[in-house]
Amino acid sequence: MRLATMTTAALLLGASPVFAGNGFWDDCSNKAARRVAAPAAGISRVVIHADSGSLQVDGTAGATQIVASGTACTSDEDFLPRMTLTMRRAGSDLHITADIPDKAIIFGFFSARLDMGVTLPAGLPVVIDDDSGWIKVTNVGTTTIDDDSGAIEVRNVRGNLTIHDDSGAIEIDGVTGNVSVEDDSGELSIKNVGGSVEIEDDSGSISVASVQGSLRIREDDSGSIRVMNVKRDVMIDDDGSGSIDVADIGGDFTVSHKSSGSIDYTRVAGKVRVPEKD
Repeated sequence: MRLATMTTAALLLGASPVFAGNGFWDDCSNKAARRVAAPAAGISRVVIHADSGSLQVDGTAGATQIVASGTACTSDEDFLPRMTLTMRRAGSDLHITADIPDKAIIFGFFSARLDMGVTLPAGLPVVIDDDSGWIKVTNVGTTTIDDDSGAIEVRNVRGNLTIHDDSGAIEIDGVTGNVSVEDDSGELSIKNVGGSVEIEDDSGSISVASVQGSLRIREDDSGSIRVMNVKRDVMIDDDGSGSIDVADIGGDFTVSHKSSGSIDYTRVAGKVRVPEKD
């Protein structure tokens, strides 16, 4: 979320908070369409730099173009032309950038966001650097997402998936490769993974199901953990509070450290190593 700055004088006069995007105040009275496109031939990866606003990325079989389109909206009519959507090629990478410049506000409210969708050939690798707003990604190749805030939904990735997220729920369904998630807060759901899964999480429940490889949770400060149908080992290095419930594990089940909360397991094919109950 972009926070427009206020002067000390405005604060002394009791001016209301000023937010942009899908936050406390969201006046979208001034709108303009934005669209850019480029041939997909020769492009091996799409790099998306998103600002405030929603982002949807869809891989489409047979697509010959990469198209980014959406709507810029703001409470300030004069600010609208400054909100841009651009493309540039760097080698075989195609960079798509949504830019919302900073704006200082003394009195009143200000909001600005650029909601966009990107269509590209199915299976093409994607890198996303996002400020705020929800993200939905489907039918792409190896994917990396770095997100500040907002929910994330990822489906049908052909390759590996890496997510670094500050806040917001994460839902992952269908990855042929490995999954790595670092998350500060928000619920996390992962299922149907062809490789292995690694998680580092501060708070929020974790649910993992149908993993062909192993599962390792390096750290989880708080929130329940539920694991089902992992073909290889399940390892939880350090868990703070919240219950742990695992079932149908093809390898070993290990919990190295647990501060508080129950540990329940059933149908574990390998060895079980968990802390002794007090």
